[in-house]
Amino acid sequence: MLEIKGTADESPRGLQITKEIEDLEVDEGDPATLEVCFVSDAPTTVTWVKDMQPLEEGRRIKIITDDNSSRMVIKKTIGKDEGLYQCTLQSGERVLSNSAELIVEGM
Repeated sequence: MLEIKGTADESPRGLQITKEIEDLEVDEGDPATLEVCFVSDAPTTVTWVKDMQPLEEGRRIKIITDDNSSRMVIKKTIGKDEGLYQCTLQSGERVLSNSAELIVEGM
């Protein structure tokens, strides 16, 4: 799901999502990666949340962001990783949000 906030007269080329994150189903214990790709002509802030709560990085969960993509990687999934993940991109006044569901199947 893609959500766009900003005024109608803004240039759509300022910030665009080129690849949305997609729903993912994995077996418990397997790794999981959600990735969003984007283009921006200005610095972009990237924020990841799970079930509307800020996502905390740790030994199992890493967020890797470069100039054109951001990946949320779970090294070894557990049941509580299941939920709705949202990535929000902000460049100037333009804000784009993209979300996907992660389903973790029990062993």
